[in-house]
Amino acid sequence: MRKDFSAHRRKGSVLILSIMMIFLMLAASLTLLSATNLQQTSAFSTSTSARSIQTADAAVEQALYQIYKVKDNAPVVNLPTLNALVAAVNPTATCSLGVASTPDWKVAFYDGSGALMNCASATWRDNLATTGLARIRAQGVVNGAVRSLEVSVKGPTVLLP
Repeated sequence: MRKDFSAHRRKGSVLILSIMMIFLMLAASLTLLSATNLQQTSAFSTSTSARSIQTADAAVEQALYQIYKVKDNAPVVNLPTLNALVAAVNPTATCSLGVASTPDWKVAFYDGSGALMNCASATWRDNLATTGLARIRAQGVVNGAVRSLEVSVKGPTVLLP
């Protein structure tokens, strides 16, 4: 007596084919999930980087605004020291060894010879004018991303007495 196993074989092959299709759909889903996660991580990284450079740029812009702020050919605000300039930029900032800092940014002030300016110096404006071009280097920090920029500064034509 011979038994016919062809019906059982067809059922087994359908089961194997179904498992293979499920596996392929799972693999495709995981690939899409991975690609989406990679894009999201990349977008977050780009956003963090952009915010870091914007933070540094904002700090530099505020410093330049305070340096060049004049009305009727005279400085609007008397900023006798670099410490006063830093306080005008951000009252919570501290200045040490020519570097102003907050948790979000650091700004370094260099004279024309490349030396860091003294925060307590009362001649910072004179140094800016007499040594020619100076530099301001800023670092913005957002979520661990640090981005820097540097600008040259020409001394203001109107100096404090």
